[in-house]
Amino acid sequence: MQSELHIPVMLDEVLDALRPALGGVYWDLTLGAGGHLSAWLSQAPDSAQGYAVDGDPEAIHRCRHLSAVIAHADLRSLSVAASTWPSPNAVLADFGLSSPQVDTAVRGFSYRLDGPLDMRMDPTQGQPAAEWLEDISQDELAHCLRNYAEVKYPGRIARVIKERLPISTTAELADAVIAAVPGGPRRRAHPARKTFQAIRIAVNHEFEKIESGLSYALERLTIGGRIAAITFHSGEDRVVKQLFRRHSQARGSAFRLVNKKPIAASDDEAQKNPRARSAKLRIIERVTSSSLS
Repeated sequence: MQSELHIPVMLDEVLDALRPALGGVYWDLTLGAGGHLSAWLSQAPDSAQGYAVDGDPEAIHRCRHLSAVIAHADLRSLSVAASTWPSPNAVLADFGLSSPQVDTAVRGFSYRLDGPLDMRMDPTQGQPAAEWLEDISQDELAHCLRNYAEVKYPGRIARVIKERLPISTTAELADAVIAAVPGGPRRRAHPARKTFQAIRIAVNHEFEKIESGLSYALERLTIGGRIAAITFHSGEDRVVKQLFRRHSQARGSAFRLVNKKPIAASDDEAQKNPRARSAKLRIIERVTSSSLS
């Protein structure tokens, strides 16, 4: 069974990379709608074992039917959640938002749907985006917009956002961005897209979680095991690229890059599933038991 709302991105490429026919132990670090986990288990031998984490409690509830051990945890607490799990030979990290998250207005992720300005992956933890905007300075906000999502006119956008506080809904935030940037009806893409992305990354500490979760998975990975990581924007990809490069290029490295350049979604998939258009897949494999420092 698989979510009817969510199409798992680059599914064929992920299955090719993580080789379910070999069986063993599969870790899904970003359960989401469960599509990748379900597909891997369906092609693996009956003896295969699936384990997954997600910081979103709705994802845990949505995927409770799957024959896998599922824990409510984010990637910074993966070492605790997975401490008793067997070491994996296949690991997936898909860092995109799931369709149920984006398409649910009350979650506050979408600049196209009006809802409370929340943006937390786990609504039970941390600070909603509306509160975060109140606490951060204008200069810090501009820095976040520039460095997390390469937003154009970050200073101007930060100034207008701070002038319009309190901002409590996604529509109010989108309107503030529209008012701050030039272009009017000539704009091709929605001007708030990258601003929402940058704020979401900051609110959820996403780059720190990617680094933490993948580092622990690399530590636990068995010889011959692989990690496949899917990213959707340059900031995410940069974190994964640098982490995999450090582990594969160190003297006496225990790892090798399976693909030196990221794999992109096929033209056919990108046409059928627009959310796959920016996806990049990087794969790393453990080849020996340890690295020399």
